[in-house]
Order: sequence, then structure tokens, then C-alpha cells
Amino acid sequence: MGTALLEGEPARPVVRGGGAPGPARGALPADLAAPSWRELRWAHYGADKLYEKIDGRADYFKSFGFRRLSWVALALRPPGAASVDLELYDLGTAASALGAFAGERAAETRVQVTPAGLAQRAPNARFFTHGRFYLRAIGSDAGAAVRAQLDHLERRLRAALPSEPLPWAYALFGRALGLDAARVSYLRENAFSFGFARDVWTAQLDAQTQLFVARRADAAQARAFAARLMEGFASYGTAAGRAAGVAWIADRYLQTLAGAESAGVWVLGVRGAPDLATAGAALRRLRVALAAGLEGTDE
Repeated sequence: MGTALLEGEPARPVVRGGGAPGPARGALPADLAAPSWRELRWAHYGADKLYEKIDGRADYFKSFGFRRLSWVALALRPPGAASVDLELYDLGTAASALGAFAGERAAETRVQVTPAGLAQRAPNARFFTHGRFYLRAIGSDAGAAVRAQLDHLERRLRAALPSEPLPWAYALFGRALGLDAARVSYLRENAFSFGFARDVWTAQLDAQTQLFVARRADAAQARAFAARLMEGFASYGTAAGRAAGVAWIADRYLQTLAGAESAGVWVLGVRGAPDLATAGAALRRLRVALAAGLEGTDE
């Protein structure tokens, strides 16, 4: 993933000007500073040196397929009046950007659905995804000047960055099941603490019960993945009986139920259900949603 900073050079003041961003700026558009603001420094970080910028969090972003971090420091004139730091993470896919966002979002703040991602706004910060990008912009205070700069950054980035529709999971869990987008998460790797479990989407049906869905290349791979999940659940649980055609496993410590099955290229299941009736009902509901929720999509 290259070097820590662009071509190994130290971050440097930006010479502002009109026009499209040049190659040196990468995904960063021009004119990120609002009136009365200026860019102080900017830099790009690759995977090998990401820890130099976000020590302690580098592995988190690498788990979502991190490609590049572009960082910009902005300041209000006169110097020392206020500041905003922008972190622009290129995570390769919209799913990975949404997964990274979901793992950092504040539970008490409302998540907004946009045409190209999800957003969460605080008085002194903006967090949002746009296609394969995850953006964090944090101001030094919650004053009017900082809020104006944050709004400017969001508008400028949304206009300049490539976008794509939300992944199929949001049609499934949102449109078909009626669940809020804040309940949806993407697990790129180590789903449910299983090293083999990758590319799994989850949604909280209620405080305990979690639905999950994964798509595989063909039906054989889906059957194999569902079987491995059941083996994994059984490795720390015991048989709890059958419901909705599935042999459920009870977690030996939590006593909640988990189960999985395949249907064509899809793997679907339930975790955290308190009893067989709840587990069976949740799985039946997910089956119906899967059959109906992806109509009209590319999946």
C-alpha cells in the first residue's frame, strides 16, 4: 500500500486554486476550505504507515480492506480561532465503508440514509459514507464557524466523490423487513468470531435477536458455508431442538439460540434468539423477506 505520505514527502501547506484536483491530491477535491477558512496541511497514508496517524485503530480499518487515508487540517482565520480535521478513508467497496462506519457510530445519534450511504451528524462533527469512502470530520468546537465549515466539507465531498447505491442488504433489511438502517452491519471478516466467516450482513431484529445473511458464488458454496456455521455454533453450544426446519444450537453460556441454512446462493440464519418459538418465527420472517426484498435489485 505504498508509503506513509505521498511519495514519501512530509505533509505540506496546500496552494489553493480552482479546477479539478490534481494527481497529488488523490481523491481530495479542491476548495475544501469554506470562506474565512484555509487548508493548513494534507497527507496520504498507506496501510504500512497508517499507525503513524491513527495508532491503535489501524488494524480496525485494515480489517475492512483499507486502501488509503487522506488527511486534511483546516483552520479558521485568524490562527487559533478554530480548526477542523478531515479523515477520508478509501476502503475499496461501499460495503466495507458502511461496515467501518457501523462499528464507530454513536448509538444515541440518529443515522440518516443518503442516496450514496449513511450519515451521522453531531454539533462539532460529521461522519458519513459515500460509495467506497468513509469520512470523519471533527471540529475543535460546536460554534457557528465550525458548523459552516463542516457543512461545506460535506457538500464538497458529496459532489466530488464517486458514488454508488447502497448494497442489497439495505433493501432486504430495510424495505422488506422494515428495520432501521442503524441496525444493519457488515462483517467483512471474523463474523461471530469465526475465522472462516467473511462477507456477512447482520441486522438486529430486537434487543437480543440478530438476523444474518450472506451471499456465495453458487449453491454448493452456500451449503458448505451454512454447514460450517452450524459446526461453529455447535462447538460452543448444545442441541436445543428443531423449529422452522432447523436444528438450533443453544449457547452453553448465554443460553440463546443460533442456527443457519442455505437457500440457493444465500445463507441465512438467526443468532441470540431467547427460545425456539422466537428463533423459528425470526427465520421464517427472514425467508419471506429474502424472497421478496431483493425483487427489482441486481441480486
